[in-house]
Formats: sequence, structure tokens, C-alpha cells
Amino acid sequence: MHMSYCTACGAKIAESAKFCASCGTAVGAKDEEPIPEGYVLVPPEKLRVKPGLLSMISELDVLLLTTQNVPLHEDSREYAATKVPFRADRPHGPEDLVPLDCVWARTTHPGRMPSIDAFTLRGKFSQMGQLAARTRIEIVSVVGAPTVTAGNMATWTNTFGSYSITLLFDDYNVCAGVGSELSF
Repeated sequence: MHMSYCTACGAKIAESAKFCASCGTAVGAKDEEPIPEGYVLVPPEKLRVKPGLLSMISELDVLLLTTQNVPLHEDSREYAATKVPFRADRPHGPEDLVPLDCVWARTTHPGRMPSIDAFTLRGKFSQMGQLAARTRIEIVSVVGAPTVTAGNMATWTNTFGSYSITLLFDDYNVCAGVGSELSF
């Protein structure tokens, strides 16, 4: 037996419905597609993947994964993950599932923070090594609060203004990389 699901939001569609009860999308031959019993269509914004997966597949597959609803079995771990809030306040584990729009979907966490013995801001950032995929909490625990925060950017500047670094963060406060780094 096949069930119909809305291709816009993934909700089940009643057999006689003209519109999706969840999102209002018109139902028709082009607006619904049968999926096997026990499967649910999950929109990309709710989908979770293993850390680093997006770096291992083709750009076309990334595009398809990030723009289309994906059928997941109702009993799968992947579907269960869509029902709980994502926690990015700690580094992910190898078996964790992360949202598609999290930095960790493309780049895995660099691991334990190295020992930091530098006194200068520049030295501390240098000793941290790879900043991309570190949490904001990890970075702040080493260098302190940023001097300026604007949206998903945070800038640290030393007391004398001779060194400044701006980091870009995703919506989960995971570092996407260095926006700029200046030494005077």
C-alpha cells in the first residue's frame, strides 16, 4: 500500500484532499508522489547527516540533498533525529547526526583543543590550530569574549589594536572559518 505525501512539507495527504492540511500546497498529480508504507518525507531543513558527509559526495548530490524532500523510514535513527532539537554546544561525536546547514555537515570537528600557553591574542589563535568547525564556546574559553559581535561574525582585537581576527559562524555557533586577520 502506498501513501501520498506533500512534496512541499512532507505531511501525509488525505486521499480526498485538494490542499495539504499542513502547509496549504495544492494537491495534484504533480504535487504528490507515492512513497512506501512506513516512510515519511523529510524537508532538507530538518534532515540530519553524519559529520563530514557533504565533503564526500558530489556537488550535484549536495544540491539534490539540500533542495528536495527525502524519504526516511519512520523507525530509522535518521528520522528520530529530526524530532529533537540539535545541540551544537559541544563537539559532535562520530555517530552523531548534524543538520545539513551546520558546518559539521561539511567539515568534522578538529578534535581536542591543544594545550595553549601563549600570552598574546595572536599566539592563542595560532596555537588553537584549525578554527573551522570549532564551537564558539571552545574559542571563547581560550581567548575570551569577542571585542565585537555582529550577526554571525565575531571579532577579537588585542588591547593595542595591533592584531585583529574576525571569525564567521553558522547558525549553530560553529566556526565556518576566518573572515579576516590583520596584523599592524
